[in-house]
Amino acid sequence: MRALTPFRRLTLALACGSLFAAGTALAQDAQQTSPPTGSDNASPQSQGASDFKKLDANADGYISKDEAVADAALTSDFTKRDVDGDGKLSESEFAANGSTPPPTDDAGKKKP
Repeated sequence: MRALTPFRRLTLALACGSLFAAGTALAQDAQQTSPPTGSDNASPQSQGASDFKKLDANADGYISKDEAVADAALTSDFTKRDVDGDGKLSESEFAANGSTPPPTDDAGKKKP
């Protein structure tokens, strides 16, 4: 077997480096152009459920006022969304996006 001359070593090293760089570039390009999966294609209802689970830090099935501070919009709408006035949001109250006003009695107070 013949010994590699310095020129051949350099050529071999450059060829290997070029192949490595090209493979890395192609892999990175494939990641950027791949079709979105998961939550990007999710329906608003499933995104809402996913958001609810993220905000429900202790996984008790409710979002408390303390947990709601992670979302500024939710914090500002918390009282409006808390239809039953129990100080926490159920998944259905969260999903309503505060679009329905809470039921009130004749004096304009929330019904328990």
